[in-house]
Amino acid sequence: MVYTAAHFSSFRYWDNPYVGVGYRRISKDDRRLYGAHLFYDHRFLRHHDRLSGGLEYMSGESEFRFNWYGSASDERVLDANLHTLERVANGYTLEYGKTFKNARWARVYVEGYH
Repeated sequence: MVYTAAHFSSFRYWDNPYVGVGYRRISKDDRRLYGAHLFYDHRFLRHHDRLSGGLEYMSGESEFRFNWYGSASDERVLDANLHTLERVANGYTLEYGKTFKNARWARVYVEGYH
């Protein structure tokens, strides 16, 4: 399955549209799901751009996700007198989720960011 997503939110000081594409596939035996996605987002307030990509794998009671985030814009000067700069942070997240065999309504997630 290929999917697309687009979003635009407008608040007083926050305008952050994004657009992306992803792919998910269920294994032939219906026991595993594989997925990947790519996104681009833009923040109008300081004109920052960011790219992100991710992978996911689900099997039985376990879920694994990896997401990468990278700057697609240069540093911006916030205050030239104070020499204050702003930039988009690069990084990634790793996530593990677990559902319990006898309590499918309960899930535990562990996530780390770097």
